[in-house]
Amino acid sequence: MKRFLLIVLLWPLAAVAEVEVRDAWIKQLPPTVPMRAGYLTLYNRGDSTMLLTGASSDVFERVEIHRSYEQDGMMRMDPVDSIELPANTEFRLAPGGYHLMMMMPRETTRAGDRVGLVLEFSDGSRQSLQMTVKK
Repeated sequence: MKRFLLIVLLWPLAAVAEVEVRDAWIKQLPPTVPMRAGYLTLYNRGDSTMLLTGASSDVFERVEIHRSYEQDGMMRMDPVDSIELPANTEFRLAPGGYHLMMMMPRETTRAGDRVGLVLEFSDGSRQSLQMTVKK
């Protein structure tokens, strides 16, 4: 029974360990702009598909997953519920595409600052990381 409980408690940590995060950064904007865009690369090293379903940060009131795209010659942006991360694949959140929309900063951020972020996955697991603010 103890072994079963240990496996159940550690299962979400095992799932998160399969997702590697690289190059996490936030675009620096003037303090008067109420939103920032966050970018990163996710690599699912596991054998099954993972879904990134959300994110949060103590520095921002709200963080959403968004997708930018061109339609009829105009750039548009929509929130999305999740990003699918198939097994053994890489997914980039990058300018002009998928990104984290970070809204209503609670504090001023400057180039070089590190901002904590928590990624949330469909299996209930979470992964903490640091994003660097860049010009």
